Amino acid sequence: MTLRNLAALLLLGGLSAGCASHVDRHWGESYRTLTRNQIENPDAGADPSPVEGLSATSADHVTTSYHERRSTPVQDHRVDRSTVSEQLGQ
Repeated sequence: MTLRNLAALLLLGGLSAGCASHVDRHWGESYRTLTRNQIENPDAGADPSPVEGLSATSADHVTTSYHERRSTPVQDHRVDRSTVSEQLGQ
């Protein structure tokens, strides 16, 4: 193995080490959700009817309100430090 290959391997190993934290934080969530859903409704698998989603009207309302919220500018909540210092007497 050349020095260049070893350096690339070490670099990839170091970069992938940071990815494990996201996996570790969410490890087992799908299993716990599935277990909880089966406890809440153990006979859900026996019902052959399809899962119903949103009606077209409801879906349109959700989509419209989402886009309206996204288009509204975010308010600036920064504090003017000089004003705070004057009020605290500093």
